[in-house]
Amino acid sequence: MTRLLAITLVALCSCRSSEKICSRTLCGTSCVDLQSSLTDCGLCGQACAAPVGGTVACVSGHCDPSCPSGWKLNGACLNYDADPANCGGFRNVCDAPAGGTATCVSGKCAGSCPAGRALCHARVSGGGTCVDRLADPHNCDVCDAVCPAPDGGSGICAGGHCDMGCPASQSVCSTPAGSFCTDRSTDTKNCGACGKTCATGELCCAGACRATSNDPTSCGCGAVACGALSDCVAGQCVCPVLTNKSPGSGSSSGYCAPDGCYALWYASKSFTETFHLATFDASSLTSVDLILRAVLDDHSTEKVPYCIAISVNKGPTTTVDLDDVPHGAPYSGPFTNFMDWTWTLPPAVQASLVSGDNSFEYTLGCAEPMSDWILLDKSQLRLFHHGC
Repeated sequence: MTRLLAITLVALCSCRSSEKICSRTLCGTSCVDLQSSLTDCGLCGQACAAPVGGTVACVSGHCDPSCPSGWKLNGACLNYDADPANCGGFRNVCDAPAGGTATCVSGKCAGSCPAGRALCHARVSGGGTCVDRLADPHNCDVCDAVCPAPDGGSGICAGGHCDMGCPASQSVCSTPAGSFCTDRSTDTKNCGACGKTCATGELCCAGACRATSNDPTSCGCGAVACGALSDCVAGQCVCPVLTNKSPGSGSSSGYCAPDGCYALWYASKSFTETFHLATFDASSLTSVDLILRAVLDDHSTEKVPYCIAISVNKGPTTTVDLDDVPHGAPYSGPFTNFMDWTWTLPPAVQASLVSGDNSFEYTLGCAEPMSDWILLDKSQLRLFHHGC
């Protein structure tokens, strides 16, 4: 029976007398046309595979892949006109714009942006940036249209039109020299309106010029009464600084500055100065500083400790180290390295201050004997109190 079937198939697949080329061949148990069969193209078992995106045919015993119209075959069917990974040529990859996606149009790289955004700064390879041209101050209405910024503020883009923005409570003023942000409620040169200048000594209070900037009974825009201890300076209540600065016993010393010195005193010798205080409420004081602009002798090799004993209004003596005060330089003067040395009066010493004349007595030298001196350029008494 098997032999009979084989004989029959051979007969079926044999060439007809009218065929110049035998078109059918026995492959296994099937009679196929090797010239057109996709599974047996040219040879038994030689199948044709279609490329990605395309089709394949067996033509004259050869596999013949094909692509849609306009596409190119390069291992797969590629659309060089629209594929951003093969735009205009094989593996010519388009860059995606920031905030968008890469596209290929007619074989050239482009970019796609979300709704409401436009593409700026694209290159041949794509890229660029998706911007909101209705709100981007660097690309306002059109690419690269930068909105100018005022001094102290920023440029803004609203609805595709440039404007200037300032911090809260400020607004823009413009002059031929440029634009700037200012608070027209307090700016004495632009009080209430740009270019409106207050007179000397006036303040700008809530957009209106007011002549109360230096009145201690009605100081500043708030009309604050500064009190007996305070002065009103530029609309601010400040604590007064009492300064002693006049040629004294050291004025003829070759170590002094050209304008003289306030005092020169030696070890174990006392020096007394006076500060005059106006009438005040001592309970309002929060702190008192004594400031001496001083320098030690020019014997920098002196090893004994330098200190002064201070008494106020003949009260208890307080000993203070002068470790931070430098020795005078250059050697033999005149000295150029005077230093401001500050001592905060302890509460017990502060309590001894009175209205009127207050004496401060200094004695150079403490536990150990000293034979040198200290030079004083000036002294200050600075009072801090409630309301300053």
